[in-house]
Amino acid sequence: MGGVTLISNRETEEELATALRKNHEGGEEYMLDILTQDERHAVGRRFAQVPLELQAKFDELYASWELTWNEPLVAASSKPADRARSRQFLDLIALGPTILPLLMHKLMNPDQFFALQAVDHLAGPEITVEFEPEDEIVLKGEQFRAAETIRRWLSLES
Repeated sequence: MGGVTLISNRETEEELATALRKNHEGGEEYMLDILTQDERHAVGRRFAQVPLELQAKFDELYASWELTWNEPLVAASSKPADRARSRQFLDLIALGPTILPLLMHKLMNPDQFFALQAVDHLAGPEITVEFEPEDEIVLKGEQFRAAETIRRWLSLES
């Protein structure tokens, strides 16, 4: 298997696959089941260090961008990158890399995997996780890519 190395707090591939299947059954617990408690706390600590004014501006712009996801041409697309083709997205990423802790916090929620689009635009290649289309790991989905992105980011922020 090429691409990224599988990193998980799971003992076996079978346990990880079971955790991944909990996507909509377990809500937010799904992502929490993939990340370790230490990883979740580390994201929370970095999130808490972001100034409240920036958090408020981020929340406003993120909510505005999120509304565009339901526009007919965007919603009809299965490509996550299509969510990044709006003025609202550009307004959000104009805040710069200082919002990475806020985006990583969003990625803790499995329903917010579109935040990866902003991370991909703002983060360097050492954080960005990409899979080749023929790579089997693609089948693990964007939530898996979100967890791997969080891990890479945390390893560089330490």
